[in-house]
Amino acid sequence: MIQFLRESTFAVHDVVKRSWFVLRDHYFSILGLFFVMFVVFNASGLLASYFSEDLSLGFRVCIPLLFILLYCGIQLTLFKYLIHVIDHDLDRESIFNTLPTPTEMLYFFIALIAIFVSCVLLAGITIAILTPLVILLIRTFGMPKEMAFNLGNGFGLLLSLAMLIRMSFYPFFILDKKEKPFRSIRLSFALTKGNFMKLLVFLFLYSIWSLLSLYFSYLGFVKIVTVLSFVNSFFVVPFTSVLVAVAYRKMTLHYKGDDDPGIMENII
Repeated sequence: MIQFLRESTFAVHDVVKRSWFVLRDHYFSILGLFFVMFVVFNASGLLASYFSEDLSLGFRVCIPLLFILLYCGIQLTLFKYLIHVIDHDLDRESIFNTLPTPTEMLYFFIALIAIFVSCVLLAGITIAILTPLVILLIRTFGMPKEMAFNLGNGFGLLLSLAMLIRMSFYPFFILDKKEKPFRSIRLSFALTKGNFMKLLVFLFLYSIWSLLSLYFSYLGFVKIVTVLSFVNSFFVVPFTSVLVAVAYRKMTLHYKGDDDPGIMENII
């Protein structure tokens, strides 16, 4: 049995407290990585606007792939950096010591594709299963067709989102424990068993600022939207990333289970 896995549980306030100290001590390094990701993302969009139909297909495919590799590589560097500073309580860590290896990058993308396919299949199967119920709502209760089908589609998407959250810790297993793609997905699924509602709290902390920005933007309060965007970019997003990393470490320290868990027994 893997020694680093014990009983899976963590206290939200402990994670928030620890995350605050990590962010405070390493704020500029973390923010610097986010800034590089911001530059890469916007540079890719800017370059895409200059793409010409006269360019070769190979060039138009390779350049976006290069930016995707850069962006994901920086994201993985951030995760690896956070694991290092959390585990060793470092005052400073070189970013170059936390760059992902080619193998880690390959495993990351294999797992990412597998998760994407799984979520699409789950949504499709759920919608197909609910189709008779949707038809019943339309014929028996007179519910408008658009509303009935939107309910079925929405439920399928919610299930896919829930599964995505359960499997979202797979990059940490690849970076931290050198696990292979499908094993890291299974470990993520097992690790998050019993902690789903706590993870939703973190997701809520991440999304509330964006929802507030949309709300005040709709009302036309430009100054408030500007302040919220500033807080979201320079504090909420970095803090949420640290929360996820600290939550991962807390859960691995309190998890007890198989070294090669299945998915079905860890669904609930």
